[in-house]
Formats: sequence, C-alpha cells, structure tokens
Amino acid sequence: STRFHTLRKFINDHAEQVQKEKEAVVFVNEKRTDAQDNLEEIKQAVDEASNQLQANMESYRLHERQVDNEVYETDARVAVELEYTDDFTEHQLQYMAFCRDVEEKALYERRLTVSRKYEFSKLMFKASKDLYKEMADEEQTLYQRRLAIVTEEAKKLQGQLDVELKNQEELENDVSRVKNAIEHHLEVINQLRTIRAEEVKEEEALARYLNAVIRIQRWWRYKLWLKSKKKKRKKGKKGKK
Repeated sequence: STRFHTLRKFINDHAEQVQKEKEAVVFVNEKRTDAQDNLEEIKQAVDEASNQLQANMESYRLHERQVDNEVYETDARVAVELEYTDDFTEHQLQYMAFCRDVEEKALYERRLTVSRKYEFSKLMFKASKDLYKEMADEEQTLYQRRLAIVTEEAKKLQGQLDVELKNQEELENDVSRVKNAIEHHLEVINQLRTIRAEEVKEEEALARYLNAVIRIQRWWRYKLWLKSKKKKRKKGKKGKK
C-alpha cells in the first residue's frame, strides 16, 4: 500500500510538471503570434505611407493643372494686350506689365511651393519607407531570432515532455502491475481465509466428535464401574451366608 501511494504521488508530481511545460509551450506560441501581429502592423503602416504618397502626387498633379490653366489664361491676356497695344498709353502698358510681373511672380512662387511640397513629401515618404523597412527588417530579424529560440525551446520542451510521458507511462505500468499483484495477493488471502474457515469448521466438528467420544467413554467407564460394584456386593453376600 505504501509503495502504491508513493508511485501515485510520483505520477501526480510528474503530471503537474508536464502541465507546466505544456503551458510554457502555449506561452511561447502566444509570443510568436504577437511578433507576427507586430510585423503585420509595420506592413500596414508602410502601405498607409504609400497611399499617402499617392494622394500627395495626385494633389500635386491637380495643382500643376491649375497652374497650367493660369498660365494659359495669362498668355491669352498678354496676347490680347499685345494686340491692342496701340490703344493703350505708356502708363497703362507699364501698369499692365507690372501686374503681369506680379502675377507671374506669384505663379512662380506657387509652383515652387507646390514643387517643394511634392519634393518634401517624396523625401518624407522615402525616409518613412526606409525607416519602416529598417524597422520591418529589424523586427523580422528579431522575429526570426525569437522564432529560432522559441522553436529550439519548444523542441527541448517537447523532448522533455516525451520523456516525462514515457516515464509516466512506465510508472502507470508499474502501478498497474502493483495493482494486479495486490489484487492477486488479496485473492490468495481470501482463498486462505476461506480454507482456514473450512479448517476451523472441521476442527470444531472434530472437537465435538472428540468430546462426544470422551463422554461416551466416561459413560461406559461409569457403567462398568457400577457393574463391578454390584458384582462385589453379590460376592460379599454369598460369603456371609
């Protein structure tokens, strides 16, 4: 019984260890999933930056068309002014030339601003793309390292788990053998008890028989003693006569 209790306790302790190792494997798999989620977030950020660049390029193309329209309108107005130059005074021509210079300067500054915004957006996109790529590469490298470590750890844990399961199976086999041995011993004990009970019954019956024989012997001795006593009395009476 003590050996069976010790084996059962040993199996329970190893079962707890196996459960802890299973939980460790689950924890490692969760960390691996978190790393994959982080990588997906980085890829999504790069896609958002790419979409933003496309939006900026579309905005630049709209500004460029607007500027081209303004240039076309300015050229048309200048053509009209040249056509009717003789009808304007020198002062009016100078004023129109001044206004045209101001408009062209403002137009140039607007185009320059748009161009600078576009170049800045390209630089920002390139920088962000490089940064995201570097972050993604670093995250991928870290992920690969963590994955390798986790995989190696998982292999070790799986190996330990296999060993523990094998040991547990052997212990369960030992427990089964011990149970069978105990059951066999109990059966033998029960058989011995049955045999002993039958022997006790036989002994009791024999004792009753012996007691009966003893009582019969005593009775016959008593009868013989009475007979012998009567004979002695008869002989004594004959002698007196």
